[in-house]
Amino acid sequence: MDTQRSFVQGLLKELPDADKLRPKDLSSSIARPIRELRQRARLPEVIYLELADYCNLNCMFCGRESEVRRTGDHGGYADLDKLKMLERPLRSAKYLGLSGRIGEPLLYPKLGEFLRWLYDINPGIQLRITTNGTSLTRKMAAQFVGHLDFVGISLNASNANAYVRDMRPAGSQRSADWSGNWKNLIRRIAEFLEALPPADRQKVFIIAPAHRDNLDDIPDFVRLVAEVGCSRAVITPMQVHDESKTDLSIFWIKDKYNDIMDEASVLGAQLGIRVDAARFYSTVKTKFDLEAVCRDPLDVAYLNMDKIKFAAPCCHWMEDAIPCDVYGDPDGFERFWNHEIFQRLREKRDLKSCKACGLGRPFDEVMFHFTPLLKAKLADSGKLANAEAHSDYPDHELVRACHAIGLNLPSLRRSVQSVGVSTQHLEAIRTEGASVLPTLDRLCWDAFQKSEGGQERTDLSLAGSFAGIGWGDAQYDFAQRRSMRWLAAGRAGSVFLKVKPGSAYEIQLSAHGVQPIERVRCVQLSVCEQPLGANVEFKARDHAVITIEVSSALTRALGGRLWLKVIWLASPDSDAPIAFSRIELTKLSMYEFLMRQSDRKVAHVRASVKQYKSFAISRVQQALISTRTPLAQAMLKARHRWSVLNIILRIIRSDPIGSIPRIRRRLARILRAR
Repeated sequence: MDTQRSFVQGLLKELPDADKLRPKDLSSSIARPIRELRQRARLPEVIYLELADYCNLNCMFCGRESEVRRTGDHGGYADLDKLKMLERPLRSAKYLGLSGRIGEPLLYPKLGEFLRWLYDINPGIQLRITTNGTSLTRKMAAQFVGHLDFVGISLNASNANAYVRDMRPAGSQRSADWSGNWKNLIRRIAEFLEALPPADRQKVFIIAPAHRDNLDDIPDFVRLVAEVGCSRAVITPMQVHDESKTDLSIFWIKDKYNDIMDEASVLGAQLGIRVDAARFYSTVKTKFDLEAVCRDPLDVAYLNMDKIKFAAPCCHWMEDAIPCDVYGDPDGFERFWNHEIFQRLREKRDLKSCKACGLGRPFDEVMFHFTPLLKAKLADSGKLANAEAHSDYPDHELVRACHAIGLNLPSLRRSVQSVGVSTQHLEAIRTEGASVLPTLDRLCWDAFQKSEGGQERTDLSLAGSFAGIGWGDAQYDFAQRRSMRWLAAGRAGSVFLKVKPGSAYEIQLSAHGVQPIERVRCVQLSVCEQPLGANVEFKARDHAVITIEVSSALTRALGGRLWLKVIWLASPDSDAPIAFSRIELTKLSMYEFLMRQSDRKVAHVRASVKQYKSFAISRVQQALISTRTPLAQAMLKARHRWSVLNIILRIIRSDPIGSIPRIRRRLARILRAR
């Protein structure tokens, strides 16, 4: 018995709370410590640490206001000495996340001292920072150099008025002019970015949450990101945390959101800015294994400030929190990290929070746009079941059918709505696939001819917003500053254009993606079902421009509405894709139009003559080869820098009348030389 007790006591010495167990409790505690010792988890790779629960902003989409109202606590800062109790887990961590529940981490007064201590105990640690940017300066950049995994700046606005309206900075008033403060903020962010080395600068992105009131400002936000010297803009949906603000969600304006995100992405590509933004009607649901995707209970720890005393195992937690006395002693973190909730989550993600988690939800489900706070409220009030009832994805099968044939559903929806056709006609794609596209194209063209709206556009980005059928997904290449859209599997796409009636136009279509680029000659263009001769100009190894001219008679007859059809005539067995970046229209005078048509005909005649000439020369050479006379053999074997045939042609061109005697003399010299 003594031997057994000594063995157990030896095991208990390795447990963080072993000193709290009394000898009389050992016999009843043998099984539990052995099990806990066996299941003790390795320390996390990522630790998110709350340095402050005070913030100098009161963003309307943040839960800070309700938290302050509930507790009466306006926030404060972490105790540095208590933070050092986390030395053991921080020594082994690969990443430290500096972001707060409701606070701004970079306001922490002892940030520099904390980081020096951190780098001393873990020289290789990388920082994941989410900040509102108000504390960023050139001097602060030096504290992060070489230790950045990413910095996300939640700027959240494109102008001073929107910033005051949505972020409500301390001391600001809606009626006051805040433009000077705004310019100062933008200047400091630009200086922070400029002070970072190029490698670290690429790890910074600027964030804006999209909602009903700022959606039209998103393109200006992308311009602002470029202005401060950042290369990446992240547009996130505003997650609703208050039931009274649900009408602000972009969930209710899906098509408008998609259109603006496409335009912002095209603009970003032109400016060299990567724009990250999800789209509605684009996600295909797949079988989702939450345990395979969610690494939080295995690799990630979220730690609140000492005064909270509780923490959650993930950012979507909505039930009882875990006791979190991690700042009291060096073993406090491991007690928290090996709590029974963590142990259970490591075995299976089957708790209520896991079932309500947004991680596995498509962008199109309404519950994706609710914060964990609102989910908790809905659960407590018994409304979660009702909320789940609205979380279905009624368009999913149509999205899946479009994906199967390479169609971009947001583009299709935009097109049919812009010409006044009901989106219900798209449902036929579910059963008929690409075969329904010609009928749909004709339906939209008929509606387009009758429509009164529309705007004359002379430069159309095909990766952005336009009306047309048969197009696939867009691609935004910010490195080469261009964007393009692929033809769908039907290999035919249309664009509905509005021009000035009675004017002639040159239409240029830029093509990309096909290899070799000469195969772009397999593209056929027609306008209002009339095939037009096209001129192809090769600009680069992967870029060609196809040009056609449209007569004034055609634009007059159709009231300035054109149905441009792009058909890829490559072999049906070929899977070579082709994409197009833009359509440019140039108005032509009658003289210019006639001259271009004349030049095209002359070029065609010249090409025909050249082809016939090559054919004739080839036949003459074949005849000479088949002739066995000494003269023919001499002509073929003459060592001259031009062939005999070329010599004859040069003589004829220079002196048609006296050419025969000269030819005889030249041939005689060749024979004598032999």
